Amino acid sequence: LALFKDENPQYIRWSQALSYEILEMPAAYKGLNQLGEEGSGFFTFTAVRPSPTTTVNVVVTPPASSGFRLFCVGISPLDFIRMPECTSGGVDAVLKLKFQLDTKLRANKAYTFGIRVYNPGGKPLASK
Repeated sequence: LALFKDENPQYIRWSQALSYEILEMPAAYKGLNQLGEEGSGFFTFTAVRPSPTTTVNVVVTPPASSGFRLFCVGISPLDFIRMPECTSGGVDAVLKLKFQLDTKLRANKAYTFGIRVYNPGGKPLASK
């Protein structure tokens, strides 16, 4: 962390600390491809390292300004067995899942869960 005062290019405080590495995690999505329809969407991901706790938080973010809506009804916990706590919003909003597991996620194991998705009624807007 470097702290600068006003427009001065010289920092006035410097701090360096060890943290954790963020790694990309292989993931796949399979869902309905019909415009203006609602259906199940399934996410499969492979953990790259064990989870630190038995609580696993997942945030599903639809493409920006695309018109997708993600629902808490119709969730399929599949590999997680128990239903998660879920919060969702309106169109283009994230969906948050909180799974309470019996054991930690294992590295190099694939996990699948499903959610309810409403596809937009037309072609998504071009990205900006």
